[in-house]
Amino acid sequence: MNAPVIPNTGRILDVWLGGKHHTPADQDAAILFNSIYDRFPEVFQTLRQFIVRASQQLNQQGIDRFLVLGAGIPSCNNVHEAVPNARVLYTDIDPYNINLGKQLLQNTSRADYSYCDANDFSTCDKDALKQIFGTNSESPIGYVVVGITVFMRDEAVSSLFQSLYNHAPSGSQVIFDLDSHALTHYPEALEILGDNFNMRTPSEFSALIKPWRISEPGIQPVQTWNNQQQETDLPVFMYGGVATK
Repeated sequence: MNAPVIPNTGRILDVWLGGKHHTPADQDAAILFNSIYDRFPEVFQTLRQFIVRASQQLNQQGIDRFLVLGAGIPSCNNVHEAVPNARVLYTDIDPYNINLGKQLLQNTSRADYSYCDANDFSTCDKDALKQIFGTNSESPIGYVVVGITVFMRDEAVSSLFQSLYNHAPSGSQVIFDLDSHALTHYPEALEILGDNFNMRTPSEFSALIKPWRISEPGIQPVQTWNNQQQETDLPVFMYGGVATK
């Protein structure tokens, strides 16, 4: 498959994480955003560290099956590397990411990559789910919904979380993030991202994901969520949390 000429947020993230699986268009886009705010790599490194801490916490609580939506590239300490004993299904809508993800995971029996549109959870490949998760319908699942709701309208977010709740066995948990209004200080970035960039407060987001119950320690900046060791002066671009069925 030829390298896309249009950048993709998942692959731009790969640039900022120091990965090797992105295109020249993604590299150029990352450079452009860095010219607007030179700490964007640090912002998204803290987001990945949040995913690591949250997925490891769920794993310690007994969850060993993860479904990742809008996954981007399955590298740079993504979920299957953070919790190597777990089974992980990554999903995305980008054909290049899916094809690349399958290549990267071809020697990993506990992880795979498939198509799923977060705007319509019914598109999730049931055969891929069964292949990775087996036929056990009672064991809880860890859902990872990070980096995508900012590109979804309120109605779509509510629909997604209701669909996940309906799909989830009892005891399942969902790792999520939301974008704060910090980017309003960088109008050049907002202009690039376009109109469908939805910043929210924690209370606004909490209302959208019911009936999921927010777990302790609640919704916090991703750089401090369950992280007692690191102090940072990084502005709060994203909040994160975990919710339970």
